[in-house]
Amino acid sequence: MAVSGFEGFEKRLELHFFGDDPKNMGTLGLGLRLLDFDSIQEVLDEVQCTVVSAVANHYFDAYVLSESSLFVYPTKIIIKTCGTTQLLKSIPPLLRHASLDLGLTLSSCRYTRGNFIFPRAQPFPYTNFQNEVVYLEESLPAALCYRKASVMPSKTPSHAWHVFSASTQNTTCRFGDSDDDDFYTLEICMTELDRNLARNFFRRPGDDKNGDSAGKEMTELTGISQINPRALICDFAFDPCGYSMNGIDGDRHSTIHVTPEDGYSYASFECVGSVYDDREDVVRMLKKVVQVFRPATMSVSTTCASYEVWTRVAGALEPLGFKCRSCAADEFPAAGTVVYQTFVDRRKNHHFQRHNVEIQGYPFHHSHQELHFRAMGCVHGKCCGRYPQSSDGDLRDFRDAGPYSAQRKHILSERSLELVPVPSHDFRLEYSLLTQRGYYPDSPDKENQDSFCVRTQVRGNPNIHFFGVFDGHGQFGTQCSNFVKDRLVEILANDPTLSADPVKAYNSAFLTTNYELHNSDIDDTMSGTTAITVLVIGNTLYVANVGDSRAVVAVKDGNRIIAEDLSYDQTPFRKDEYGRVKLCGARVLSVDQVEGLKDPDIQTWGDEESEGGDPPRLWVQNGMYPGTAFTRSVGDSTAEKIGVVATPEVSVLQLTPNHLFFVVASDGVFEFLSSQAVVNMAAKYSDPRDACAAIAGESYKLWLEHENRTDDITIIIVHIKGLSNSGGGVTDGTSGTNNRPATRMRKVSESSVTTGSEVFRSVRSDSSEVQSCQLVLSMNRSPAIVVPSPACQSPWSW
Repeated sequence: MAVSGFEGFEKRLELHFFGDDPKNMGTLGLGLRLLDFDSIQEVLDEVQCTVVSAVANHYFDAYVLSESSLFVYPTKIIIKTCGTTQLLKSIPPLLRHASLDLGLTLSSCRYTRGNFIFPRAQPFPYTNFQNEVVYLEESLPAALCYRKASVMPSKTPSHAWHVFSASTQNTTCRFGDSDDDDFYTLEICMTELDRNLARNFFRRPGDDKNGDSAGKEMTELTGISQINPRALICDFAFDPCGYSMNGIDGDRHSTIHVTPEDGYSYASFECVGSVYDDREDVVRMLKKVVQVFRPATMSVSTTCASYEVWTRVAGALEPLGFKCRSCAADEFPAAGTVVYQTFVDRRKNHHFQRHNVEIQGYPFHHSHQELHFRAMGCVHGKCCGRYPQSSDGDLRDFRDAGPYSAQRKHILSERSLELVPVPSHDFRLEYSLLTQRGYYPDSPDKENQDSFCVRTQVRGNPNIHFFGVFDGHGQFGTQCSNFVKDRLVEILANDPTLSADPVKAYNSAFLTTNYELHNSDIDDTMSGTTAITVLVIGNTLYVANVGDSRAVVAVKDGNRIIAEDLSYDQTPFRKDEYGRVKLCGARVLSVDQVEGLKDPDIQTWGDEESEGGDPPRLWVQNGMYPGTAFTRSVGDSTAEKIGVVATPEVSVLQLTPNHLFFVVASDGVFEFLSSQAVVNMAAKYSDPRDACAAIAGESYKLWLEHENRTDDITIIIVHIKGLSNSGGGVTDGTSGTNNRPATRMRKVSESSVTTGSEVFRSVRSDSSEVQSCQLVLSMNRSPAIVVPSPACQSPWSW
């Protein structure tokens, strides 16, 4: 592959505007189309490109540029540029002309691109995605306060999808226009084009035709004219090679750009369609695109208000000999759902182009012994979508696996598979766990601050079992997490009300444990632990959460496995938690606000962890401490004075045969993996030991891809085996709690909430008497590096 060459991968910017009457603004409703050519060229001068050809119809104007394309609609403008252009510099002059000349206001912005083939050749801020995000943040008006950035990865080294979206509205409806919800946008990037087909995009030696004439010849010769025969095409051929085309079909645009040079060949195709179009339209179009270029690898980004369209893409390409290697999905404000798929040609014995895979992490700020995001308003990266959810958890994705040879002791986790029956409902639990010390190059002797606890047959009852993960923080975090994992289950086990009122017992146990930690020899003034625990009583799960670790259940839904969160992170991003700690006297400010870099009177973060800027933290009124990014924990006696309490949120779930397994894990797992991604990985393995090793290994790897260190990682996976509906009437002595079947868990409050088939309870209760109890499973340390999961997988069977 060439060391350097022309960069084919485009940067794409889409801006939407509104006026007093967006349906009839300006003269004859032309809106942005009233911008004169001098104003347009002024914008393009900033980008460092120029117009080479143009065409228009009743709906919009289309310009072929020296580097890609420009589309101008009455209320939106799309600029797509390749090479080393400065696309984002177009934003200030565009906003200025729209506002001053036309009275239009920006309502949303979307920026997308793939992985650059020559990233080192890019000027600032395109040297990495983080710089681009910061540049966008600074360029956009504050009114676009709902913002999200994501890098959507793939298993194909040359492809990843970078997305930034910002809007004045907190909605996934596309640009706040219900009419736009019916449309989808396909952005296709193709690399390693067939060499013979790529030659069609070279000008012949001695060819004296102008770019327009040569472009028309290429359009006919290559078959591009047949991709959409209805389209009015404006095309241009560059010298000595390269090709660009814009197509106009009513109010829909399409565009093609080709860089044919061997070693870094690339082509892109973009089009707009309607969800109401004939399903075969996508199939026919993609077939013709593949025939024109025959790439070895290709990625397809589908942006739509619904998930439905992306299935047509896979259905069209697989019969053409392409194998889908990866699929990821995420939602963006005012853009809708983005599904990113990558494909490889099965018939080509090719090697991937090994250009840099730019999945950059965000910069971190070190404060109060923990690291946090400063870029897109995600305290621990769980919701910002950098590693987004898999598309739908389709079980077919999990069946392409080899045989599994069971061992008495697992080679990776060095643990036996544990089984425990639940005789009251005639099913069993099969579980395993793994804890992994983090990699801290600056603190090589730092202990693993995670701990866990598994207690079976609590109170001697064969139908009650306990699973918990505790993530310590601060100077004495290890001592805090170990203290809590020992005492919490002891207090629960010795509470005589446990079977009759598990929720009350849970709350009492947490508060008593917190009180004991305060009065122990452990200094918890600036140290503590989060806690995520699951209590199995018969066929009911009671999930108690304090902090930002997580429990997730896998639910069979037809031919899919869906991840449903059993707990919800307690951070200032939650409006209820924000309001509660404010009433307790906390200042809720980002680090930039505390340090005087931003106005402390203006909230700079969004409503959710996936939006906003520097994450909010809790501070005392007249000091720069404790700076916690969570709103609940056990310990943290200083933070407790400003509302960081140990009262858990308790959720209740009655199990059904559709509940396959549940996962309890520290935030070291969920830092770069969504709940759905974790469930998808776990579903690939019939043995929970394999699943634990695979998830821990993937988490560890992703940490090191984004940072020079990792967090501690702890995970428990519990399979639910043999549960049927026959025992649904058994209450197991828990009549004090409403245990109707629940299909999805949501955020809970301090009081009981019942909505439809969903039951949530969180109750504050008095402390219970502390007594001694049996020994619990002791915490073992795993090796310093998690070995990757076995090559032979046995998928989940059901």
